[in-house]
Amino acid sequence: MIDMTKLRPRDIFFNDPYFDYATCSKPGDLRLAKRVEVFGKWYKTPNLVTTLLSQERLTFSRYTGTDKEDALVLRIYERTADRLLINTYYTSQQNPEEIYAGTIHLERYDMAQTMESFSYMGIIDLLMLQTDSQILELTNVFEDVQMAKHAVAHALGIYLMAICDQPWSDEAVTGGQETPAMMMGKEKEELQQLREEKAQMDADKEELLRLEAKNRTTVLAELERLRQELESERAGREQERKQYEDRIRKQEQYIEKIKETASGQIAELLALRKELNKRQVRPDLSSGQAHRKVTPQEASRSARDPEDRGLDLPSFMTQRDYTRQLDRFLTGRQLALAGGDPDWQRRIQRRFGAVVIISGQPGDDRMLKESALLVINMEDGKTPLIRWAITEAKEKGCPILPIGPTNLNGFAKAIVGRVSG
Repeated sequence: MIDMTKLRPRDIFFNDPYFDYATCSKPGDLRLAKRVEVFGKWYKTPNLVTTLLSQERLTFSRYTGTDKEDALVLRIYERTADRLLINTYYTSQQNPEEIYAGTIHLERYDMAQTMESFSYMGIIDLLMLQTDSQILELTNVFEDVQMAKHAVAHALGIYLMAICDQPWSDEAVTGGQETPAMMMGKEKEELQQLREEKAQMDADKEELLRLEAKNRTTVLAELERLRQELESERAGREQERKQYEDRIRKQEQYIEKIKETASGQIAELLALRKELNKRQVRPDLSSGQAHRKVTPQEASRSARDPEDRGLDLPSFMTQRDYTRQLDRFLTGRQLALAGGDPDWQRRIQRRFGAVVIISGQPGDDRMLKESALLVINMEDGKTPLIRWAITEAKEKGCPILPIGPTNLNGFAKAIVGRVSG
């Protein structure tokens, strides 16, 4: 009988390699058991858990007006009473075909597990294996998809392990699917049956020995037949066990091969992207082409170092992450931000909590005075708001850093480069 004792949040280990978030949950995380925000919309976590366990599927859609823009789909891949594997997929209007976006692993244990200095009874683990080049097309929404998956996994895991007091699988639903645990139980039942049969045969043997005087030849022949049947049954069981172990070993080798292939393809993509950027910035002078005037855009791209050009890829594939350096710089400091798309501003503010948005409202001059740096997004040029922010920053003695459209890592790199210089 499975012990359904509810776990405390601090007994649950949460590991998200994309956000480098690996730690035990805190008592305050119980608020996630009530509701969770995904793509700007709030959901009640108990209703999500009920729908997931009954329908084995969840869909979170994001709308622009009345039209669906994109969606994150969760589908149960494997389930037991204490273990769930949930695959995640991303769809959009431009690409309605589902793109694999990682797996959520939820599990609670009968005995405490340890990892370095942590001891835990349950785990929320976000896994990701992606070999399809379509992931490169998700650069503009990759952060949102990962954030949504992060929030959903944390909320579901906390609720299932800290509040839900029921097993995660229904035997009436999963009875037709044989899991390794079910197969092991069946083998134990068959072994018990064989032992009972052997005990019965031993009893029969005693009875036959008492009848030996009447028909010794017949008794010996019957005993030999029974012995051969028992040996044949044992040999068949042993062969089936070896075949099962071979299948498990081949599956493990196949998974390792997939991991190696994924690593090699990512390395090749980075090398090809780097070579392509070099060719676009510096045409081959040996081809004899006539000299032409270099445009400001080409000059700007050529001035960027190879490491900076790699920042066009998702941040989990870049060679260097500047966001941690910016986190250290912002310790005890405040950063002001003006200009840029509102969604871009919100993404920056979600990642770096010390960032404040300048919108021309009363009190913005005080925020400029308290800020260590004013970052200006020049994507839309010098708007009235930007001209006002520049004037106020100069009066308050706040340094100014203009940037163009960029992702989180590029934003962090520009600021780190300014403060380091």
